Amino acid sequence: MRNLSRLLTLSLFSLPMWVHGTEQTTVGRAGQDVAVVRVSQQLAHSRAHVADLQKGVARQESISREASLKLQQKDNAIAELERQLRALKAGQKAPRDGD
Repeated sequence: MRNLSRLLTLSLFSLPMWVHGTEQTTVGRAGQDVAVVRVSQQLAHSRAHVADLQKGVARQESISREASLKLQQKDNAIAELERQLRALKAGQKAPRDGD
């Protein structure tokens, strides 16, 4: 009987600590759950931002390739015109038949 009394007394004194510990665990888990959700949302936002940036980079690369191609075409046209001009100048310097 004396042991039972001690056990009940000990149980009554430890009950508030156990309940308080359970509340902290529940609150801690709820806080962790909120943190996990928040981090997941931030991760999703960051991934979407990265995808947008990748699309932007792809667009800029495409524009750059097109501009490079146009520049190459213009360089080729200039080179051809220079070749024609040299040929004309060379033809003018050559003595003409009948002059």
